Amino acid sequence: MALPNGVDFYVNENRILEPLGLVVLRDSRVDLFPRVKERIEEIPGRHSEIDFGSKFEPRILELHVTVSEEFSLAEREKRKREIARHLNHTMGTKILVFADEPDKQYFVKYSGIVDITRQYTSWFEFTIPFKCSDPYIYGKEREEEFVVTQSPKELNIFSKGNMEAYPTIVLLNKGGNTVNGFIIQYYEEIIEVGG
Repeated sequence: MALPNGVDFYVNENRILEPLGLVVLRDSRVDLFPRVKERIEEIPGRHSEIDFGSKFEPRILELHVTVSEEFSLAEREKRKREIARHLNHTMGTKILVFADEPDKQYFVKYSGIVDITRQYTSWFEFTIPFKCSDPYIYGKEREEEFVVTQSPKELNIFSKGNMEAYPTIVLLNKGGNTVNGFIIQYYEEIIEVGG
């Protein structure tokens, strides 16, 4: 099966990890957020601690996989080397997409150890540890085009994600007139919590 354009690893509708041809038995996408690292400081003689905020740690995404067919012993060793070639961490970050969330991309890199502890005569299973140094899950870029013919004109641009994201704004003057007094403003929505 061909991979979607620009994607390095794809878990298809049949839970096959392409291009490796491995069956994904389960994955660790159940985490709402990656781990959080608290930045706190305790000061001697002072009660409690000072909170300097927190930040996300890298996201760890584990795929528990098995081979989809039976092999001879020699074929099994060859297959393991093929898998290692695709997971080579020196090749940099790769894009992983799941068929059940085709608009979401994980930027992954093999990190850890593949421990093939369950080796049977003709097949094996193991866990692939992927690390997302950038812990966010990215959606596909969305482009919107607006034509402004008179002033004042207000355009609202909203992110559909759950994290703050800033738009890239490209202005083109397709006419021969000079545009003066053009202002771009950013307004942050304030959400009241509690009562």
